Amino acid sequence: MSRNKKRNISKKRKNNKKKYNNYNNYNNLKVKLKTHSKSKFTSIKAFTTFLIILFVLLISISLVYLLKNRQEEKIELRDLYLENNQIIIELNKDAQCSLDSENWVHSSYETCTFDYITKIDNIYIKYKDIITKHDISKDFSIVNEIHIENNKLYLAISGEEKINYSLVAKGIIEDRPVFTTQDDTIAKVSEDGIVTGISKGETVITIKLRDKEDTVSVIVTDLIVKRPEEFNYNRSYLTCNRYTKEENDLFDEILRARVDSVGRGTRAAVAEVARFIGLEFPYRLNYFSENGRLNANKKGIDGEGRYYHEGLFLHSSRFNNLSSSLYGPGTWGCRFYSIPPKLIQTNGLDCSGFVSWAMLNAGFDVGDLGAGISSGKDLTDLGTRIRMTTALDEGKVRVGDLLSQEAGGEHIAIVAGLKNGYYFVAESLWYGTGYLGMVIRKYDKAEFIKNFYWLVDMSTFYEEDGKLTDYWEY
Repeated sequence: MSRNKKRNISKKRKNNKKKYNNYNNYNNLKVKLKTHSKSKFTSIKAFTTFLIILFVLLISISLVYLLKNRQEEKIELRDLYLENNQIIIELNKDAQCSLDSENWVHSSYETCTFDYITKIDNIYIKYKDIITKHDISKDFSIVNEIHIENNKLYLAISGEEKINYSLVAKGIIEDRPVFTTQDDTIAKVSEDGIVTGISKGETVITIKLRDKEDTVSVIVTDLIVKRPEEFNYNRSYLTCNRYTKEENDLFDEILRARVDSVGRGTRAAVAEVARFIGLEFPYRLNYFSENGRLNANKKGIDGEGRYYHEGLFLHSSRFNNLSSSLYGPGTWGCRFYSIPPKLIQTNGLDCSGFVSWAMLNAGFDVGDLGAGISSGKDLTDLGTRIRMTTALDEGKVRVGDLLSQEAGGEHIAIVAGLKNGYYFVAESLWYGTGYLGMVIRKYDKAEFIKNFYWLVDMSTFYEEDGKLTDYWEY
């Protein structure tokens, strides 16, 4: 082969090799360009996604901000109530309030305050010169105080008494107070406030209305009995030294409470004393023909058929109250000599002794007076004497009036009750089978006229009736 031919072949190989290398370079470049393009596209896509997410996030934040601003701009009526005689309106932000759209009040700490009125129909709220109206139509009532009239109640076992209370309030109070007892084994209380004695002891009853409450102590004792519908003639007579000083003290405490509950110094108080000793005291008191009175002479005789002192005469500690004695001293139920019948009798009260004792314990210090009618002052002089027939025709007989027997006034008594045409008379009698001693005797009209010649009308004596009832609860 010629040299030139060999040179051409070699040159051709070189060119082919160069072309191959160029082709490989091109392919490599193509792959590189393709790879670079793909990478660039991925980056652009990621960036675009990022922008979209960021945009959505910004939109969301903007919407939240706008909604929050709108919420903050909105005025809300959060609450409406009464406190310390003022109407309180609570808002979600400070603004102006009005009850009539004319008189405006600026809120303080998002609260508007108005003086009390009984009813609100609308509330107006002004914020940035925009007025919104809220329909309310609400009646307001305020309970400022609830108060039980008596701080203690005294009950016999099975005895009942209604709790009397008063309210200091404004508006219409439709809700009812709630009564609860501290110990229902001693006393229970109904939803109407009627307390019933269950067993001997002391407990507390609470009355509550809304956020106001009061309490009363309840003492259940076996010293007294539940008031019967009528006087119980089957009770035993009181015996000597039956009670201790502490029991006598409790009797006196109960009597004072009874009188205070109806009004001391009233017509009702006199009837209440008679009802207590005749119906709640568990024994009957004897009639004792008096050995004298406090005002009979300079020295006076005390505690012998009379007892012109407050409380009951049941224990020797009460001897300290006596000014002087003749055949005593001896408490009710003890026996010693009585001058008028000239024999030994069981100490108690005669008729005028009972009435004067009742008047004193009711709050009337009339003196240790006799029955009358006499030249000196007597119990019939406290009121106006009216013939009984006339008094009945004119309807003047009332509980608390006094009664005098026969034209000479040999006997004095108290009208203790009126019911169904009958007259219930509290009196201390020295005659009549079964009637001896202090009783509350039931008379029909004919018997009433026969036994009592005079009505002593006490209308001019009693300034107030108190909580007077024609008959007692039983």
